[in-house]
Amino acid sequence: MVARRFSKGFKVIICIIGSLVGLILLLFVLGLITDWFTHPSIERAGKEALEDLMSLKRDEPGNAWNYYSAAIEKYKDIKPDKIPYRYLEGKIEITPNVIKILEESKDIIGIIKEGTKQDFCSIPYNYEKGVAADIPDFMSLRRTTDIICAKSLSELEMGHTEEALDNIFSVATVGKDIAAGAPVLISQMIGTVIFLQANHVLEIGIASGVFNSSELETISEFLDEIERFWPMLSTALDGETKSLKITLSQSYRNFETSLPVWWSNIKIRFYAEFAARFFCWRYIFSPKRATLCSIRLMDSIINELKEMESETVKMTIKEETDIKAIDLLKKRMNNYAAKNHIFSVLMPNIIPMYRRILRTITKIRMLYLSSIISSYRLEKGRFPLNLEEIAEDLVVDFNTGKMWEYTNYEDSVTIFSPGPDISDRKDDISITLTRMGIKKYLAKRRKSHSK
Repeated sequence: MVARRFSKGFKVIICIIGSLVGLILLLFVLGLITDWFTHPSIERAGKEALEDLMSLKRDEPGNAWNYYSAAIEKYKDIKPDKIPYRYLEGKIEITPNVIKILEESKDIIGIIKEGTKQDFCSIPYNYEKGVAADIPDFMSLRRTTDIICAKSLSELEMGHTEEALDNIFSVATVGKDIAAGAPVLISQMIGTVIFLQANHVLEIGIASGVFNSSELETISEFLDEIERFWPMLSTALDGETKSLKITLSQSYRNFETSLPVWWSNIKIRFYAEFAARFFCWRYIFSPKRATLCSIRLMDSIINELKEMESETVKMTIKEETDIKAIDLLKKRMNNYAAKNHIFSVLMPNIIPMYRRILRTITKIRMLYLSSIISSYRLEKGRFPLNLEEIAEDLVVDFNTGKMWEYTNYEDSVTIFSPGPDISDRKDDISITLTRMGIKKYLAKRRKSHSK
């Protein structure tokens, strides 16, 4: 009797286990079939993405990248010491080592400046490799532009403002060229870093009151042009998404070869595939279908971001804007990421990147406004009492939607913006304009940092 009950219970357990195994196998088969039907769509998206990216490559004469890459190779041959960061910040006086570096790097500076005179810049990424495309040696390029910035700062100190401006504009142009030279996030990030270094030296010159009216007019025109042609984040994200499509389309139809795209350095085993398919239950247990849906949403988000950026950069005091748009976009992404874990892995964290773009544009506009205020001071013999005196040049803060803070101390004025991230005091952006002159300004700056 007991044996019969045990036998019956054992059969029930076997049936349950068999049913579970059968269900798992059925789900696996269902997922594999969905993978198989989904792959052609991913393959087609990858092909279209590759065609789009390849159409951006230009190999005709007049490419600034040919000169920048030549400067990189020249830099590697010479291998000069790094320019001290504290000198570029205007915190220490020029050292014999800096003078030595400038002497050694004359040819590099000449090559870079020749590159800035070219018609266009197209960085030849091997887009066919997708996300695995080789990255140029941007760090060496950045160090060459540091050298030019050091040269421009030394020229400002010597009163050679025309030569200093020429070098500052050259570095700023390199930054803009690299940022816009390819729809790739790393290019935009490095280009921004290079531009901001030139921006910093220019800020020292404007803040000290070293430039004359003609030079200030040239500066305002240059900054206005830089802002108009500065690439937006949506452009780089679009390129990154296309690279991802290329990589995914090159994977085989079986799941194992596509899994490392979003779970790198994981040895593929049965449990890993099971876990991945389990998390994709909303997409018929198909990671490829989940990936395709993620890519389509990424395209939608990029289009939304593009519209948002185009409206943001047009902000003036007379226009109303929804400054919470980025928060709504962030909420939308977070809600979808909770349902599709593959999306949370594939989609980069665009909020800090977006704020970085806004911060860069804010700095451009602040220097532009500073050049207008400095011109006003030279013409009137005093700083404007308030920004309304130069109302045609007002812009609103990207974060608050309000006008920048302006404080007049008679001998100097301060312009202040809380920056794109109002919760972080380190994000504050400000400039104090004086009439000290470069030598007194740098002496005071260096004295405050020597304590």
